[in-house]
Amino acid sequence: MGIPADELCERMSAGEFTEHWAEYLADPWGEQRADLRSGIVAALIFNSHRGRDQSSKSAADFMPYRKQEDESEVRKRFFKKQKQRTRRR
Repeated sequence: MGIPADELCERMSAGEFTEHWAEYLADPWGEQRADLRSGIVAALIFNSHRGRDQSSKSAADFMPYRKQEDESEVRKRFFKKQKQRTRRR
């Protein structure tokens, strides 16, 4: 979401987080999704102009990969921070 987990916990309730999470699972957004769209276009262009001796490419061949955090770990960290925040009040 572009902000540190601590700040997210201060600004968003667990219910609101769950709603956003469900929305993301139904229709993902972000850079990974944008990379896929760009990869599809790049593969289409490459494959339509490749030579006879060149093998075809897929969208994944044009996507930069970064190590993605495991989604379950993100949720665990968020709810752990929410619990700590609730106990302090």
